[in-house]
Amino acid sequence: MPDETFTHDALEFVSRATPSSVEVSDQDAKYAAIFAEVIWDGLITAEKRRQLRTAAELLGLSEERARPIEQALLGAHTARHRIAVVEQQIDEEERHETPDARRSRKSIAPLMGHVAAASRDSYDELRSLEFETRIDSLESDHARLVTDAERLAQENDRLSRLVDELRAKLADSAADAAQASARAAELSSASRPRASRPRIDAPATTGGRHRSRRSIAAPPPGTTPPASSDTLPTAEPPLLPILAPLVSRAAAPRNDPAELHRLLKRSPRDADILRALFRAFQRADDLDRRFCIAHALVYLGEANDQERATYTTYAVASLVRPSRAIDEDEWTEFVRHPEQDRTIGDALGAIAPAVLLGHVTALRASLHGDAIEPSLEVDPRSSTEPAVRSLAWASAILGVRLPTVCVCRELDRSADIVLTPKPASRIGARALKGRTPRELAFLSGQHLAWYRKELLLAQPELSARRLEDWVVAALLLGHAEMPLTPELKSRVEPLVGTIRPLLNDTALARLGEIFSRFVEQGGRMNLARWIASAEITAASAGLLLANDLGAAESVLRLDGVGDVERMMGELVLFLTSERCSTLRRRIGIAVDRGVLRRIEP
Repeated sequence: MPDETFTHDALEFVSRATPSSVEVSDQDAKYAAIFAEVIWDGLITAEKRRQLRTAAELLGLSEERARPIEQALLGAHTARHRIAVVEQQIDEEERHETPDARRSRKSIAPLMGHVAAASRDSYDELRSLEFETRIDSLESDHARLVTDAERLAQENDRLSRLVDELRAKLADSAADAAQASARAAELSSASRPRASRPRIDAPATTGGRHRSRRSIAAPPPGTTPPASSDTLPTAEPPLLPILAPLVSRAAAPRNDPAELHRLLKRSPRDADILRALFRAFQRADDLDRRFCIAHALVYLGEANDQERATYTTYAVASLVRPSRAIDEDEWTEFVRHPEQDRTIGDALGAIAPAVLLGHVTALRASLHGDAIEPSLEVDPRSSTEPAVRSLAWASAILGVRLPTVCVCRELDRSADIVLTPKPASRIGARALKGRTPRELAFLSGQHLAWYRKELLLAQPELSARRLEDWVVAALLLGHAEMPLTPELKSRVEPLVGTIRPLLNDTALARLGEIFSRFVEQGGRMNLARWIASAEITAASAGLLLANDLGAAESVLRLDGVGDVERMMGELVLFLTSERCSTLRRRIGIAVDRGVLRRIEP
């Protein structure tokens, strides 16, 4: 692999700020990690409290800044374990008190309203009571889950019987309909007049001899032409569904690229429409757009000689070399999928830093051991691993802050994101071996797109239920009187309690604006569509850097994307679109410029 792979021209490349990235300060993240470790067993001792104060001083955190972090983490711990954290409110003088004096002092706060701390002689007994209470809670939850499972099993049986009954009724209805159709056909055949066959030897009348072809073809007025016995009555001619797309395509302006691309959205693999687009831009003398369309036709295996020649003439073996990074407006206008609801993304982006800090205890429980192993961390700028170096290269182009990177050779996937207060990337075995530079470029662009603040909370596993809770929590912070169902309210209110302490007045005002926009849009959101659109957005970012549809498909199949054919159709639409062409020209990778500075391998 050449030395210049995954590098930028230091004299020419213009970098951008990274306002799109989630910003959590190192001091806040470190203190959150320390406090999460302290409350892991549910008890804050006096010694631990002194250590926390020392840690805050060393990190330069004031008490006003440390307190909201603690409140958020305590709320998250309580919501997760459904039991409060106990803190020993004692000092050195209290350590020398007698048991009787200690009993008279309420030095420990009650736990969930039923822990009488004043009646305990030692804090060891209090911790035992803490664990006993937690065990009772878990046993109660288990019993409830068993009851719910039995209820759901009964409901499933009832629904199965109902489905069987409906299927039987449907079969009976179909049989009755078939019989009725047969009877109707018999009645129609019986009532139809039988056409008389003319005798060959009958003398022709004078009128018959001189009748024109038109008069023979057209029946006399007031008569009905006999129906053919081999023609079945149908509600609609069978050719109409076949001819409809042809009629609509013929009605479309052949030279209008916008209209042709609109038709392409219905069938992204339609070679006829792509070829019409190619001819339209040939007349418009748009070289880069023709190259992208020819690229799509070559990928689909439908290119003719002219289209293949256009692609091979201007295709380069090296990676794209942009002259500058993508700015925020360009990402929103050109990269983001049109159906990706901005309100949902803005709501998630507004609370992302607070979620990462406030839920570090819950996230800590789901971390894989090697994800936070310091020995696995590498510096992408100095690493010799192409898969790691590609991340630094892609982050500069996309304007996304470069995360912490861990090389996990035992991880059986290409790359994933670990959500911590300082999110990290794990690069797995599938990306470390056997990947071409273009495949790594696509992988890096697609992976780093998820680090944008509006997309980060959708990782590491896309869950519509979890995203719904966080979006509703953000909207509830923007408008406390938002009506919710009891079930949704019980899920969201604990999240609100963990996020609110970490948001300042500016952030709350921003959430109020987002809620107003949500109401203006009708108070509805489609998270399933948003997730699908976000996946297309991330893949489009990868394609912009890879500049190769074949490499994009290889990476998508590498990690088992659900519907690769649908995703590749979306990428063909993006590559041949006006927004992609405009962005390529702006960052300096359009072929009219790129071919002049082509770098051969």
